[in-house]
Amino acid sequence: MTVQQRSFLGRALYVGPSMRTLHEQYAKHGSVDAGAPVLASCEVTVRAPSSEVWELLADIARWPSWVPGVRQAHLDGEPAPDVPFRWVLNGMRVKSTLAVVQPGSELSWTGTLAGTRGVHRFLLEPAHGATRVRSEESIGGPLAGLLYSSDKLQAVLADWTGALKSQAEKTG
Repeated sequence: MTVQQRSFLGRALYVGPSMRTLHEQYAKHGSVDAGAPVLASCEVTVRAPSSEVWELLADIARWPSWVPGVRQAHLDGEPAPDVPFRWVLNGMRVKSTLAVVQPGSELSWTGTLAGTRGVHRFLLEPAHGATRVRSEESIGGPLAGLLYSSDKLQAVLADWTGALKSQAEKTG
């Protein structure tokens, strides 16, 4: 059953997989929670090599300088699977853990925000001298579908990938 086929109450009360399951069985294995009440994805082509796009994404401490809404970001070590990081998005504290760190091709993580659980993936693919970037995210947990909408998440992903494109093309 798709998210749209579930009743309003079913979407509102969706609990979904545990954070551990989301991290180990979803994010680390190339997927978001397709059953989550909040889902979105966005694609953009960046006129810069994937190595330059990767450098921007993987430098989490620099996110506040270019990612809309991010005010603070701190990674507890070097980017690697299972390394935690903390950040502030639109005034709210997010606790995240890197799941996939494949230089030049994928940066994925799981995280919690205001009682919700999310999986976020950035996929990079070389495309004729440029880089195709796909960003996708799922947000679940009790009341997630009432607190946030897929349309709102879609707008956030579009802002983020747009800023990534602008920053990468400016430096590239």
